[in-house]
Amino acid sequence: MKTLIAYDTRYGTTATIARWLCEAVAGECDIANVADVASLDYDLVVIGSPIYTDAPLSSVTQFLHDHGEALNQKNVALFFVYDELLTEKSETYAEELREYAPPDVLAVGIFGGYFDISVLNEHDRHTMEDFFERLGKRYEVLDHRNKDDVVRFGKLLLEKLSEARRSTI
Repeated sequence: MKTLIAYDTRYGTTATIARWLCEAVAGECDIANVADVASLDYDLVVIGSPIYTDAPLSSVTQFLHDHGEALNQKNVALFFVYDELLTEKSETYAEELREYAPPDVLAVGIFGGYFDISVLNEHDRHTMEDFFERLGKRYEVLDHRNKDDVVRFGKLLLEKLSEARRSTI
């Protein structure tokens, strides 16, 4: 089975999740930034984005839009990475990504991220400082990444892909 994991990232956490997911699905797996995807000649295409300023990255939604016709012919899954302070909105984000994706997405993975305000660019740092202030929370390094969750999602994708193949026989 050939898998492509296409993603974009601002500070690297989504790339880490993509690598973990590639390990979990095994087989032939390629990882690429959405800007660098040259082909969709894969059995499974997994597309991932972090959530910034309450939305997936525009590069990822643009990728889904630009390749919509080709992706409609593929087995597609989605994932996003977000700060767990936004847990109540995770289903909203999943629906947002689905708006841009083919109608029969195999699954949507929702993963906690890593956040360290000291590595952010000036604009993002100010945005997050304001966000924490509005929440009345003190900033601290947040690490909600969980490789086991990513591995479980990878196994779920393999099961769903197997089911999809059986239903077409």
